[in-house]
Amino acid sequence: MSSDQSSPDARTDEWAHSPAPAAPAPAPDGTNEPQGIGLAPDHRVETLPPLEEMHHGVPVSARTGEPHRTGALVALQCCLYAAAGASGLGYALYWWRAMHVAGFDRSAWIVGWLDPRPGGAGSIALVLALAALVVVMVGAPCVAAYQAWTGERLARRLSLVALAAACPGALFNPLACAAIPLAAAGAVLARARGMTDYLDAWEALRAPAPRSEDTGGPVFYGRLPRFQ
Repeated sequence: MSSDQSSPDARTDEWAHSPAPAAPAPAPDGTNEPQGIGLAPDHRVETLPPLEEMHHGVPVSARTGEPHRTGALVALQCCLYAAAGASGLGYALYWWRAMHVAGFDRSAWIVGWLDPRPGGAGSIALVLALAALVVVMVGAPCVAAYQAWTGERLARRLSLVALAAACPGALFNPLACAAIPLAAAGAVLARARGMTDYLDAWEALRAPAPRSEDTGGPVFYGRLPRFQ
């Protein structure tokens, strides 16, 4: 056996006399529990807030992937849908009164002005005309509110249409007339600064991605001519 190789008994004796590993240092707070890898520290770990998700440079909601709704938009929705509700309830009140022949002449203001004979051709034509009118009175503000929610600039013009559609409420009763100031408030909110920012965000989000300019030159496949 060569001189540089030690016997198993020598190696065992060397391990027996080797120093024991040092005990873990106590924690800074005086406890005997070590704070090593895998143990949570006592102090709070400071972290940065998560980055805001953006598309085309527009901050969007992590839940919907759409621009954040503004206060002006929410107020616009409330006004326009309330206008649609007031028109519908005003028509329902008129219809309830018109069901009773004794109160037909007082069912709506226009019925009292025209004073048609109940059951006659004039009263039937008037009932049909009012039924068609209420469809526009209720539908116009709902369409405008939906277009505003989806960020369409057309909603500003539709808010004026909704205001015009609410004006025939003066033919029914005070409840239907309440739709006029509500629709007017919606038309004003459609031009508020918050709505402008919201519509701008939607326009930037819908903008097509920039495309590289096409030089119009020939397209080479394989080795370029200068290397041939």
